[in-house]
Amino acid sequence: MRSGKVAGRGFKVRNKEHISAAKSPTPTSAFYRLYPSNESSRATNKRKGHFESLLQVVAIAIEFDPSCEQVNTLDKDYKHGGVFILSKREEEKLDQV
Repeated sequence: MRSGKVAGRGFKVRNKEHISAAKSPTPTSAFYRLYPSNESSRATNKRKGHFESLLQVVAIAIEFDPSCEQVNTLDKDYKHGGVFILSKREEEKLDQV
């Protein structure tokens, strides 16, 4: 479990940074050393796992306003204007809500 912030650039940009660093042949931190991308030359069975197998969880402040415009990005994949990388299964579950 890790905690961080994306102030000033947003989740979409930070996710792209994470993916790029996870794919890099040289890790820039212990996090990327332990969890390289499946597409990285560092992806071996000696690792704790792969970046693609991690689950991103976002905490929302108590003063969360469900009617604000930004909420529309919370149930979409980043390819469709959202902030998350969603699996097909996750997208289907969101469509059922």
